[in-house]
Amino acid sequence: MDKIVAMRSSEKSDDFLTYAKINVVSEKCAYDPGHFALEKWQRPLKVIGSVRPFTDFEWTVYGDLIVTNEVQKKLAKTHFTGFRFQPVDFFSTTKTPFGRDSVELEIIGWGGRARKESGVEIIEECPACKRRVFSAYDDPGKIFNADEWDGSDLFTIWPMPRTYFVSKDVRNWIADNEFTGVRFIEISKLPPTAGHTLTPRSLESLFDAEIAKRIKERDPDWWYGNNQKR
Repeated sequence: MDKIVAMRSSEKSDDFLTYAKINVVSEKCAYDPGHFALEKWQRPLKVIGSVRPFTDFEWTVYGDLIVTNEVQKKLAKTHFTGFRFQPVDFFSTTKTPFGRDSVELEIIGWGGRARKESGVEIIEECPACKRRVFSAYDDPGKIFNADEWDGSDLFTIWPMPRTYFVSKDVRNWIADNEFTGVRFIEISKLPPTAGHTLTPRSLESLFDAEIAKRIKERDPDWWYGNNQKR
């Protein structure tokens, strides 16, 4: 598929934003206390950053995406879909709060589940909380399933919720505006994942309940069934 690309930070990982505090609503698995049936981060995010951003797109150590007020204003005027803005609380390295005109760019578009031809399959599943461990892709060029994509311009592909994908229209828009802090990778050239497995948090942990429900209703047997491999 040559109409979408992956979006990554162009900066060194040493420059990623860290967190002053992470507020989490969690629910442990009844079967295995080492699992979490729910692990939802509360907004607004509380990040440690500079008074002024060094780039237009900033990334946190856990993959959250922060953009400047200029990006927010211009993106809001486009026809692009699959995102929303969230406020962000900024703190200094001494945990002192300060105001800054930047917001979280939350990616909520759905790119479907990775195709099994890519090498991504369920290799472990908890019978209670449905926590799933997936094999990593060995052919990234085959992960995208257009039949399951909701058509959003910004989206994620399961089980890689921290890898963001965008249409080439979005890529061109970012390039035309000369925004900094972001680079693009053709899907077929995505690097191997660390650890060779993928273990995402639950849909309900990553998306609002309404979005998670809508996604699961597309294929309830796979989401709610026991180790339903495709």
